[in-house]
Amino acid sequence: MPFEGSFSDLINNAYLTQQSTMMEVKHLGGLFIYTNQIEKMADWYKKAFKLTYDYEQAGSLHLRSFHYNEIDGGKRYLVFSLAKAESELPSGPKSFVLNLRVSSMDEALAYLKDAGIDHEQEQVHEQGRFAWLTDPDGNRVEIWEDTAV
Repeated sequence: MPFEGSFSDLINNAYLTQQSTMMEVKHLGGLFIYTNQIEKMADWYKKAFKLTYDYEQAGSLHLRSFHYNEIDGGKRYLVFSLAKAESELPSGPKSFVLNLRVSSMDEALAYLKDAGIDHEQEQVHEQGRFAWLTDPDGNRVEIWEDTAV
């Protein structure tokens, strides 16, 4: 049954559900995308999002760390990794969306247009402004400007 209520209700419900369990996920460690076309994917993410990599091993791995500070003062990082698949991956629909927060949707869409990267029509929702792209492997990428902050 789909969740009915506001986005805030959904987040609060998820938080309360998390509080009542024995195991707790503390942080998202990263996103690891395995691909059969590593260089094409690395170039696309570099072109689409001006992404630079902290570590590159041509033909097998491209890695970027995003550092941030926790509310409690702890220092953390989130890893974005593109890695060559050990075996041939099946093609077809994907079951996840990579969400990337941008500071300005107008600037992001202008940049993508100048870079020759197609995107779907922007949509505005209660949670902000959204637009979607598809990478060379068919993965959905969502860009989001949080207009509530």
